[in-house]
Amino acid sequence: MGDHGPNVGEHRFSHETIALEERNPMFYLSLPKDLRKDENVIVKNLKQNKNKLISHYDLYATIIDIAESVGAEIPLDTVVRISNFIKELKKYIK
Repeated sequence: MGDHGPNVGEHRFSHETIALEERNPMFYLSLPKDLRKDENVIVKNLKQNKNKLISHYDLYATIIDIAESVGAEIPLDTVVRISNFIKELKKYIK
């Protein structure tokens, strides 16, 4: 069960993030055990990026990076190099 906050009435646009969150589903990520053994750079970056806005493109790039980090061979024509949230995300929205 998830709570996406107030979703009716004019008050839902009283803060800029509410309008953004209304159109984005909740997202949970569980890393493979080998990648979360200790406080490595991936875990550090995920914690740092946990409240930043991401897109489905970022999710795709993240899944590709995780797969490559455990030895998967990804064909170059399927790889899209966009920001992914296991790396440090830059702030684009003020």
